[in-house]
Amino acid sequence: MRISEVARAAGCSVRAVRHYHASGALPEPPRTAGGYRDYGLGDLAALLRVRALVDAGITLADIRSGSPTLIDAALSRIDSQLAALRAQRSRLLALQAGERGLPADLRSGIRDLLGDHDYTRMEIDALDLMGLSGVATAETWEVLRRNLADPARRAEALRLRDLWEELGETAPTGAAADELIAELRPLTGLVHGVVDTLTPGDVPLGVRDVATRGAQARALAELTGAL
Repeated sequence: MRISEVARAAGCSVRAVRHYHASGALPEPPRTAGGYRDYGLGDLAALLRVRALVDAGITLADIRSGSPTLIDAALSRIDSQLAALRAQRSRLLALQAGERGLPADLRSGIRDLLGDHDYTRMEIDALDLMGLSGVATAETWEVLRRNLADPARRAEALRLRDLWEELGETAPTGAAADELIAELRPLTGLVHGVVDTLTPGDVPLGVRDVATRGAQARALAELTGAL
């Protein structure tokens, strides 16, 4: 077979076949008396093997090495891709069903407690981000449900909201700012105990900090000049 024929049989371009030869990943076939490459069935099988490995993400340099673990590496790579696709599919299905982000009962409970305020919207947005980014777990939402039913946590959440509004209205400085910071620091409100329920690993967009400290973190940052 000529190079055009073997390329067509393998489903690739003549240029790709020549590139595989040049890289050393595909051995050269014997040549005719006229200097043309003369491919046999064994050469086509070798080309198909290279194509399969390349399609699986294996580099030509690794293929050239002839390592006996190339197939295992290709399978491992594909398994990782399949796992990522399954996770992506699950996220999309959950979004379609309205199951990602802050559960509806918690969203309603927080609004009922805190009212229609910027603080309320910010806390809900932060908790939504936790769910949508995959940081929150089922335990996270159970902790929040317990906190919503806890009079002490409810009172603390209301105090955080009031302090946030006070901050926005008065923009205190000096001793007044120090006093407000001192009152804000120990408060956790509805997210009390949430950090221990979050999934481990790298979290995008600083979700851990934003979601677990909410308005408190932003208020402290503004008062101390961090923003």
